[in-house]
Amino acid sequence: MITISRRLALLSFLILNSTFLLGGNPATLTFDLDGCRSFLEDGSFVDYSEFTADIENTDQINLSVVGGNLFRNNPLLNRHSCTPGFDNAPAMCVSYDNSSCSYDPGNETAVRFNILVSPVAGATATLSNLDFYEFAPRAFDWIGGASGPNDPPTLMAIRVLVDGVVVFESSELPTSEAWTERSFDFSNIPAFTVTDDTEFSFEISAYCPLGLSATQHIWDLDNIRLTAVCSDADVPNDDMGVDSMTMGMDTMTVGVDTMMMNVDTMTMGVDTMTMMGVDTMMMGADTMMMGVDTMTMGVDTMTMGIDTMTMGVDTMTMGVDTMTMG
Repeated sequence: MITISRRLALLSFLILNSTFLLGGNPATLTFDLDGCRSFLEDGSFVDYSEFTADIENTDQINLSVVGGNLFRNNPLLNRHSCTPGFDNAPAMCVSYDNSSCSYDPGNETAVRFNILVSPVAGATATLSNLDFYEFAPRAFDWIGGASGPNDPPTLMAIRVLVDGVVVFESSELPTSEAWTERSFDFSNIPAFTVTDDTEFSFEISAYCPLGLSATQHIWDLDNIRLTAVCSDADVPNDDMGVDSMTMGMDTMTVGVDTMMMNVDTMTMGVDTMTMMGVDTMMMGADTMMMGVDTMTMGVDTMTMGIDTMTMGVDTMTMGVDTMTMG
């Protein structure tokens, strides 16, 4: 019975978690920015090549960074520094457009990255989410460098293009004066759901200075993360996986049923053995009684024979008496 309980518990676990098993894992691409370097002596302050991504692809979706890293246009002018991030690991700080409080789409100060989404043949992939941390500090703090007052941006914007066509744009978003995670959901925008290789161009930018008396105009970014999910209905071999899992459940259920049948058979065997043994013993007792009856009948027959013989003697005696009288 312990084995039965364990198997039934496993069956229940598989059934209850079937949604999770079928849903699969998303593909993710993360610029954690932990490798930030910014030094005058080696020119790393104008080089963005250290900002590569950690990528976790799936059997249904491949994500990749076109060009290998995030970047900014005109890097000799649009430089970067490094600052403690939301988790105290290195983050990136960049200059922003401090010339206006009107959003300027495509401004060269934007942080950019081009992401190629590649679904497997027959699959449908959705680039569903963008998440990142941002901080508009009133004082800058450069790792291994200077620190001092900062005139931070008050607004930010996000823009996404496919083949030069804007598929998402959101501006006049207030920045934060503490590390804050910002999240954007594209899952209900048709342009973000694709069946072929598609390149998405992202721009993250800040603008509109607070107006403090400072010479630096700095905005901090950290842990930029993209997520892509696949439609289960279009994933090749997914149905086979479901069928295999279902067949496995059925087989396990049959195994449990068979085991229960074996228990029933064993019980029947015990019942049969007990019933047959008792019946045989009773039959043996009946036979023994029949033997006793037969023996009794034999005694009765013998008694009857003696009675007959006695009767014969009596008859003979009567014959003698008659002869004497005559």
